[in-house]
Amino acid sequence: MKGFVAALFVALLSTVFSAVSAQEIRGTLRADEVRGFVVIACYFDPAIQDCDVDRSDVQAVAQSGDAAEYSFAGLQPGYYLVIAWKDTDGDGEMDLDGEDEVAFHMDVAGDPLLVTPPALGVDLVTDSYSARALDPVAAAPTPSAIVGTWSSAHGSAVAYFDSATGSYMPATGSGVEFTFNADGTYDRFGLLSNSFFSTNNTILVHEVGTYRFDGSTLWLVGVSDTSFYRNGVFDRETKGVAVEWEYSFSIIDADTAQFEETSTLTRVK
Repeated sequence: MKGFVAALFVALLSTVFSAVSAQEIRGTLRADEVRGFVVIACYFDPAIQDCDVDRSDVQAVAQSGDAAEYSFAGLQPGYYLVIAWKDTDGDGEMDLDGEDEVAFHMDVAGDPLLVTPPALGVDLVTDSYSARALDPVAAAPTPSAIVGTWSSAHGSAVAYFDSATGSYMPATGSGVEFTFNADGTYDRFGLLSNSFFSTNNTILVHEVGTYRFDGSTLWLVGVSDTSFYRNGVFDRETKGVAVEWEYSFSIIDADTAQFEETSTLTRVK
């Protein structure tokens, strides 16, 4: 790959490409910052198993942002490998070892895909952009509608793990209350009553941490929790670090929300 890049730039940036057809390849480049990338429509010659510089084309990306559309027109018939490249280390060669930012148009298996014009939707996505897009906590803004205190007067949908027995208790108790703050922190208070091994238990839970909400999914990352158990035989308080949970959460109207499938919450302030 390195062998053809320098010659490709000399040939294509210093001469006018001679179009022999109206065939086109179009798509979108997505990266943390698209400015400084070049998109290469590399004509793949099966005879040499490499790119033919004279039949390839290149386009520089001048705009800023995390997305840029590109379009190649007048391409010759044949197979093209479409590549986006940012020469991060400034050596004029395409480095595939992580020193440069490089993105290939891929098939569903994640392998570089040859395309034939006309071809639309030939998208290019860098690895760093993909990682950011797949991280729901980083990618999704928190709608302000969730900010406030929400309470359930019925059973809580929150399953509870009993560290004494190593088992999960069904959450059939009498209520849960969330306070979601505008700074991304939350408090959760729960009163759960259940029967476990024929023993009636009352569990008070207080958990604090950070949250993210994208309109349909709620992520809670507990920083610490305190639990108080009472079952008529003994009282016990435990403290620990809560884990990360993911719940379905939808705001029905200004005063009502659905938490999981079993709890309806009412805004109390």
